[in-house]
Amino acid sequence: MAELWLEFNPSAYLTDTQLSRLKRIPNLALACDRCNAYKGSNLTGIDPDTGALIPLFSPRVHAWDDHFVLSDVTIVGLTAMGRTTVRVLNMNDARRIQLRAMLKRHEQL
Repeated sequence: MAELWLEFNPSAYLTDTQLSRLKRIPNLALACDRCNAYKGSNLTGIDPDTGALIPLFSPRVHAWDDHFVLSDVTIVGLTAMGRTTVRVLNMNDARRIQLRAMLKRHEQL
């Protein structure tokens, strides 16, 4: 079976100024380039169900399983924070669904 690799290179997504401001490695959170690009500097978003302004999920503060579930190859937000994060980060766009389906076929998801 072919192995699938995803590369994460923080220096590819952060400017020299941003990197120099990082005091500790725990300040970094693993994120794909697309999530990082969609998130940008946003800390909040609009909950698609209620229209309320909601903080985004933070992997250093919140537990994934409290806010999200993987339903086949779709990420479902269980809470306002989860729904908002799925929407802002565009976590279920067609390319991501395709990638998750491929990972699932190769038993890597």
